[in-house]
Amino acid sequence: MKNKMSDIFQDNFAKQFENDPAYKANMILEKAETTNNIKKKIDLINEALKIDPANCDAYNMLAELEKDNSEEQKNIYKKAIEIFKKAKSKEYFDNMKGGFWGELETRPFMRSVHCYAECLRRTGKIKEAIKEYTYLLELNPNDNQGVRYDLINCLFQINDLKNAEKLLDTYKEFTGFFIFDRLILEILKKSKLGILESLYKQVNKENKYVVPYLLGKLQLPKPKNLPDMYSFGSEEEAMIYADNFRELLKNKKEVLDTLALLNDKASKNLEQTTEDLTLMLLYLTSWEEKNFDNSKSIVNWKNHHFEVLDKLTEKDFTDGSHKSKVIYITEKGIEKAKKLLKKYGI
Repeated sequence: MKNKMSDIFQDNFAKQFENDPAYKANMILEKAETTNNIKKKIDLINEALKIDPANCDAYNMLAELEKDNSEEQKNIYKKAIEIFKKAKSKEYFDNMKGGFWGELETRPFMRSVHCYAECLRRTGKIKEAIKEYTYLLELNPNDNQGVRYDLINCLFQINDLKNAEKLLDTYKEFTGFFIFDRLILEILKKSKLGILESLYKQVNKENKYVVPYLLGKLQLPKPKNLPDMYSFGSEEEAMIYADNFRELLKNKKEVLDTLALLNDKASKNLEQTTEDLTLMLLYLTSWEEKNFDNSKSIVNWKNHHFEVLDKLTEKDFTDGSHKSKVIYITEKGIEKAKKLLKKYGI
């Protein structure tokens, strides 16, 4: 009985839409999507377009068959946009503005606009791309497509820092992407080093891979090999972010130079903190040993990184031969350890 009712429901559903051109076209596009035969795929897409000439998904599928960011691909997206706009009235757009993504039939159109804007951006037509991205945000301020991330990149490229800051303030979020965008904004604004260092710490806390990819310490894959998905704080997230800023960083040397400076400074701070903590631990867990002349030495095992211990010895905080299993804390080292303990409230 259950299966029979299901069949009746499916039959009624199919009959309800069997005369709808968009529905029929989409059924054909589903077949096109599953075939690996390019000729057959194109034939099915064209068949769908004969039934529903304003079907943006059909144009999007055709565009994906072209070389990325080519003139042919860009023109297909542009054609899809023009045909959809022509098929719909001005009232249609006016009434839907602000919640455009909420209707399923508008989403293929919005994907066409987004892809068209991306083609413009990737081929250096930044101001034209900004116009399209801004248009999408006007239609759908909730930005389900993540347009704001592409738009801010473009605003940075033309040094429109006022609108970049406005965009960051409009979408108040604390994702790694926007925290890093805020850092880039402050670099371009030539803000004080203290502000930059504070933001840099936040960036590294959110995603430790972003800076190494941007500075070339980690090799970024080609765009076609980028991951499709990512999780917050992951290396995949860093790859996608760094790829988005490839072109910007080519033209904004001051951003890379400042990032390199912040990275070096943070590395030195980390090294110094590691040395301080090691010296404190050595002192806190040390013991006294009598020497041959009845003097006493403060001693500990060499159970820390040898590189750090070597640096402490170079600064005359510790002493001892490499062959020895123990290390001696010098008078200078004891004095320094006590000062550090006081500094950290231990």
